[in-house]
Parts: sequence; structure tokens; C-alpha cells
Amino acid sequence: SGATCFGYKGCFGVCLPLIWYIYGLDAFYLCGVSLIMGQLVACIIKITCQRPRPPSPKGITRTIPVKKAVVGNNPDSPSFPSGDTMCGSAVGASLYFVTGQPAWLLVGVWAAFGRVHWWCHWVFDVIGGFIIGTVSVYVTDFILPKEKREAETVVTIILGYLCFMHMMGEYQTKMHRINSEKGEIKVE
Repeated sequence: SGATCFGYKGCFGVCLPLIWYIYGLDAFYLCGVSLIMGQLVACIIKITCQRPRPPSPKGITRTIPVKKAVVGNNPDSPSFPSGDTMCGSAVGASLYFVTGQPAWLLVGVWAAFGRVHWWCHWVFDVIGGFIIGTVSVYVTDFILPKEKREAETVVTIILGYLCFMHMMGEYQTKMHRINSEKGEIKVE
């Protein structure tokens, strides 16, 4: 589904390299920096809100098992906003900016549908993720217009993002330990 393609593995492992190959380095910069900005905003909101994910429907057996993160295990586990929808909408909005074809904006809708269909998010979560992803592209294009998208600038932004994600990993480890000590999560 769209959620699989635009989850973090699919987005950074497949989408960005394809965008670079098909649309060039400028599209890659716009999309990559927008994804980083959207991820930073989404992470901060997730940590602040700590909204639980929707319960799976009773009596419905899925052919494909769905693994949902449990709130408290890591900073990316809360439901609001949907990170996969944020990624899908950022990719779609970036391609819209590059090609001028509004149909690309439906990429975020596709990712959102998958997240709600699999009971991983509430509808409001995917709306929030869509808005964050789309707005991050507009903000990135404003802050880093096409004529200023240079390798040095983008590398600096990526290094900053990696530092932030390292801090989030440290936070995740600390929260996991604290919640384990309280008995709120099971340590395997």
C-alpha cells in the first residue's frame, strides 16, 4: 500500500533515489529536505501529544499481519500525526513542484488511505500528516529556493537531521528503560 512505499524505509530507500534518477538533483534536494523538515515537526508533535493508535477491529482477521508501535516504546510510536502520510504527501508535493502536475498530490492521499485502512491511524492523524508533509515542501521551497539548493547546504541539513535522530534514539532508549522499570511495557 501507499504506507509501505512511503514509510521511512520505502521513502529514503526507494523514493528518493528514484526521484534523483528520474527528475534530477534539484528534485532530490527539495524532496529530501522537505522530508527531513516534516520528520522533525512530526517527531516533536508525536512526543508532545502521545496519542494512542486506534484499536484493531474485533472479529476481523487480516491476511497480512499488521505490526503497530505501542505508545511509550519509542518517540515515533504515537498515532498523531501519521509519519507515513507525511512522507507520502511530501514526496507528492515535491513532485508537483517539480513537474507542475497536480495529480502527484494524490500520493499523500494514497498513503493516508493505507494507514487508516490497516487501523494504524485515526483519520485526523493522516490529515495532520498530510498537512505537515505538504506544508514542509512549501516552506522548504521558500527557505531554500531552487537557485540556492547547493550540495553543501543540503549536506549540512542532512547532518543536522542525523544528529537529531541520534538524540531521538537516545530519548527512545531512556523512555524504554523508564517504562520498563515502571512495568508499563514488557521487555523481551
